[in-house]
Amino acid sequence: MTRLKKDLGAGPGSHEVAPATARAMHEIPQRALEVLAKAGADAAGARLGRNRHVSLTWRDGELEKIEEATSKGLTARIFAKGRYSSGSTSDLRARALEAFADRSLAMTGLLAEDPHRRLPGE
Repeated sequence: MTRLKKDLGAGPGSHEVAPATARAMHEIPQRALEVLAKAGADAAGARLGRNRHVSLTWRDGELEKIEEATSKGLTARIFAKGRYSSGSTSDLRARALEAFADRSLAMTGLLAEDPHRRLPGE
């Protein structure tokens, strides 16, 4: 039986988002979990994070430069055939998530089995 878990990230610098964006932030990890299960994961967890960074540079008491960057990314924890791995991607398009899931499961399959690494309650 496949156990899946999604987790919406709210890291440092996070702030309230518009309803349409919030809805997408729920849908992306859910889609990732579905794609990972289809690719062969026995269990998986997905976390979508959004970060905002602002940098101010001062020189001689004057504001010289303002930089701002916003990023989104998905981190997945994957359990498959007694193996565990995690991977991240910032490409959140549907086709890219499918490719990410396929690559992640392929890489997980190369690892040694770990009988001590499992989800709580198993």
